[in-house]
Amino acid sequence: MRHLYVGIDAAKDLHVACVIDSAGNPLFGLEFRPDREGLGKLLEKVSVLADKLGAALHFALEATGVYHLPVYVELVNRGYAVKVYNPLQLRGFRKKNLRKTKTDAVDALLIADMLRYEGTPAQRRLPEDILELREYCRARERLIRKLSDVKRQVQRNLSIIFRGYDTLFRDIFCHSSRALLREYTTPEAILALGEKRLAALLKASSRGTLGKEKARRVLKACSAAMTPEHLAEPCVMEIRLLLEQLELLEEQLRAVEGEICRKFEEYEECELFTSARA
Repeated sequence: MRHLYVGIDAAKDLHVACVIDSAGNPLFGLEFRPDREGLGKLLEKVSVLADKLGAALHFALEATGVYHLPVYVELVNRGYAVKVYNPLQLRGFRKKNLRKTKTDAVDALLIADMLRYEGTPAQRRLPEDILELREYCRARERLIRKLSDVKRQVQRNLSIIFRGYDTLFRDIFCHSSRALLREYTTPEAILALGEKRLAALLKASSRGTLGKEKARRVLKACSAAMTPEHLAEPCVMEIRLLLEQLELLEEQLRAVEGEICRKFEEYEECELFTSARA
C-alpha cells in the first residue's frame, strides 16, 4: 500500500503543511489557519490526493508550546494516525538532513520526512484525562510563578520604606505580618499604634503565639528605620494592592490544586502511584 506523509509546522496564527510520498518527493505545500475551516481545507486536499493514489495518510507535528494541540486533538478525533515530535528529535534529524535552511515550509517538509524515515511508527495517544491533568498542573505552575513575582515586589517595596522588616518575622507573608502590613504599612504608622495595641494585634493574628516581646522588637526596628517620605505613599499603596493579589492568587491556587487532586483520584492508575509512594 502506498503512503502519504503530512508534516505540519504549527505556529500561533498560521500553520504550514507539506505532503510527501513514500520516496520523499514533495507533492504540495499549504498554509492554513489553525481553525476548523483551515484544517478542513487541508484534509479535503490531502484526502482527494490519497484517494487518487490509493494511499494511506499519516500526520506528524512538532510540539510547539500549545499551538499544535488543537490540530493534534482534531486529527486524532477524526481517526487519523498522528505523531508528535519533540523539538530535540527534529533538531537531531535536521543535522543529518541536507536542507539546512530553516523556514516554516522547510520545517514542515522536515517533519514529514522524519515521519517517512521512521516508517510511520505506531502513535502513542495520551489519554484525555492525562492531558487534562497535565494542563491543570501547568496552570498551578503559572500561579506559583505569579505568587513569587508578587512576593518579590512586596519585598522590594519594603526595602525602600522599611529596611530590616524581613528580619522581624520568620516569614513576612505569615498571617501576623500580613495583618500588620495591610493596615499599618510604614514604620511611622506602626509606631503610632504603641506597644499595647501592637501587641494585641499580633496576639490576635497569631493565635496567641506573639505578644509584647515581638511588639517591642518591631517598635525598636521602626524607630531605627529611615523612610523616604516622597516614596512612602506609592510604595504603601502598591504593597496593599499586592497583598490583595496575593490572597486572590492563593485562593486560585487552592482551587486548582483541589481539581488536580480530584482528577488524580479519578485517574484509573492512581492506585499504582499512591501504592508505590507508600
